[in-house]
Amino acid sequence: MAYLSNFGIVFCVYAMLWLALNLAKGVSGFVLLTHALFYGAGAYATVILTRKYGFSLSLFLPLCLTVTIICYAAAVWLGRSSFGRTLKALEEDEKLTMFLGYQTLQYKSFVFAVSALMAGIAGSFLGLYIVFVNHASFQLAAGIFFFALIVAWGFRSAFGKKGSKKWRLKMF
Repeated sequence: MAYLSNFGIVFCVYAMLWLALNLAKGVSGFVLLTHALFYGAGAYATVILTRKYGFSLSLFLPLCLTVTIICYAAAVWLGRSSFGRTLKALEEDEKLTMFLGYQTLQYKSFVFAVSALMAGIAGSFLGLYIVFVNHASFQLAAGIFFFALIVAWGFRSAFGKKGSKKWRLKMF
């Protein structure tokens, strides 16, 4: 039973991270390798707060599953809303989207902030899970690994499209 619990926690952490990166790359087209920073910041902050205030690990897996489902629902809702359609237009042609009167910088900033928040939440769950956090886990190689994660699981697959087939063929 401990193996399934550990697997579930790690799966939820990577699923939240995939949702964060998928929101940035799959919906709006931004390639971000900086999410390892937010992932690490979430882990560091959570470990520091846990040492100071304490945390009961008895409800950790249900909490992790619940937050993952909430992040998934929020990402799907955001991707399918009018905001998501504007992001898709921004990905296709930024100049035309600006010409139509949309403030593209505000849209980019918002999607980056939401994506970074999700990465920080994933990092906080990782910090609670592994208890010891080292800076070597959150460097550029981690960012490249996270990008490979969305290539493997697919761009926009949470939002109804599987867009990574071209990337998979180019990589392999």
